[in-house]
Amino acid sequence: MRHPSGDDYDGLRFFGDDLKIVHNTIGDISPDRTDAHADCMQSFATGPKSRTPNSGNVNRVLIDGNRCEQIDNQCLIVEGPFSSAGDGSGIGRSSDITFSNNYCDAHASQAVWMDDVRNATLKNKDVQRGVQKAFALTNNSVGATVSGNKIAPQIENEISMDDTSEIDYHGPTPRGSP
Repeated sequence: MRHPSGDDYDGLRFFGDDLKIVHNTIGDISPDRTDAHADCMQSFATGPKSRTPNSGNVNRVLIDGNRCEQIDNQCLIVEGPFSSAGDGSGIGRSSDITFSNNYCDAHASQAVWMDDVRNATLKNKDVQRGVQKAFALTNNSVGATVSGNKIAPQIENEISMDDTSEIDYHGPTPRGSP
């Protein structure tokens, strides 16, 4: 998919349980001089408007072998039901997200942002220049594992997180706040 359009210009949005997003190329994601927040892949806290209030929850999701090329913002955003954006349902949880073997050419503060997501695995990812940090965990994004990633030398740190996300974290030493 190249240069999608719409209300937020995201390349791919996903919601639900037991999903596999594999071997896609999504590129040239930009907001075309609008205020849109153009990301490669996103699952946000509210889910599609036509579904139930907890439709924003995502569980047991494999995102593997994808290419995010020339992305204006982030390669991946996942928001749980208690998202710090304040738009979550407050019902349920989002957990067990595996983001592996993906290529990411993003141009935001971070390539991947997890907000109220439990047990994320971020591994074997190729993060290119253009971001300050590869991964950001915030708002009780506990139980994360970060390993085996190839991070461009211009990127200041591999991972940052807030104090609420440190529980059961496994990976490189976090530096800075998300």
